[in-house]
Amino acid sequence: ERVEVKPLRKDSEVGAGLMKDGRHVSLTLTEEQTEKLLKQVNKAYNTEINDILLTALGLAIGEWNDSKQAAIELEGHGREEIGHEVDISRTVGWFTTQYPVILEMEQSRELSYQIKTVKEHLRRIPNKGIGYGLLKYGKAAAEGGHGS
Repeated sequence: ERVEVKPLRKDSEVGAGLMKDGRHVSLTLTEEQTEKLLKQVNKAYNTEINDILLTALGLAIGEWNDSKQAAIELEGHGREEIGHEVDISRTVGWFTTQYPVILEMEQSRELSYQIKTVKEHLRRIPNKGIGYGLLKYGKAAAEGGHGS
């Protein structure tokens, strides 16, 4: 929240947000490409698919925006293990989490370095981000505000 990140560069001014102002871009992977992406790409550095996809996103944003940082908001479904002391096995529903992440990207570094850096950064996020909303909105409510 306190880190200043360069805003995304715009190709043009945004219209009124109407469907007619948008455009659709579609890309389809073959079954073989999908299989490799989901089951083989991540083996080299013991990563998860998110590590690979976020590295690619961070590099693309960094190159396009001429920046070493990419600010994104991640969302988790909350059904993954968030700590040994929390047992969610008897709960119903989701504990959706949303939290900001700043990816530090250096276009000049090797791809393997970038992948490992993103992986390590994501692993350092406490409890997979579940506490972010509690801290942000709980603090605002305690101070008499509504959060943002």
